[in-house]
Amino acid sequence: MKKGIILFYLMASAYFSAFGQTGSIFLFEQFVNAKVHFKNHAVTVYAMNYDANNGKMFFEQNGTRMELTGVHAIDTIAWGKRSFIPQGRRFWEVQRLDNGIVYIDWLIKAIHLGKKGVFGLPSQGTIQTLKLHDFGGGTPGYTPYDNQSAYATDMWRRKNDNTYYISVGGNLCKVKSVKHLYKLFPEHETEIRTYVKDEKLDIKDPLSALHLLNYCLQWVQ
Repeated sequence: MKKGIILFYLMASAYFSAFGQTGSIFLFEQFVNAKVHFKNHAVTVYAMNYDANNGKMFFEQNGTRMELTGVHAIDTIAWGKRSFIPQGRRFWEVQRLDNGIVYIDWLIKAIHLGKKGVFGLPSQGTIQTLKLHDFGGGTPGYTPYDNQSAYATDMWRRKNDNTYYISVGGNLCKVKSVKHLYKLFPEHETEIRTYVKDEKLDIKDPLSALHLLNYCLQWVQ
């Protein structure tokens, strides 16, 4: 299975606006140069990242983080072999696998494990999609990132809650659970169950999900 794991100038139909976002959970560990391909065939390059919590694309310029808006003029944003396309107000990643194409609508949640107890263990836990006001103004000690400050009183970890789309019978179909695949390929339900069990796949894990979807795409004509 294939794995894919801008000095940006302003245009009338696509532009950036400054945006102070404290609730962002970025897909990449750092802002990385990406090529932005416009529908008018222009191409520009800038350090960018995708906020997978809020579905927004950001770039950095002169130390300022800004949000990409006016995306209707954009065709594709590519980091090396990984490409994203605008879809409504969000961006979908396009993964070209051996048996077909999978579109990923990334959504990374932060799971609140609870406040630190006496021995540094969580005392309670809740699952939520973090909003801007959950971060205390972006204080480093109250972030959902893996590398949390030692003095943080709240403990977090990330969780993928992606939605995947594949083309079946000429229709773009949503896949968010293994049960969705049973419905899309009812005649292969037993095979899917066996494959998931044998390969120890978890659709909430992106690589496992792509592995499973690539397997199921063999039945798409």
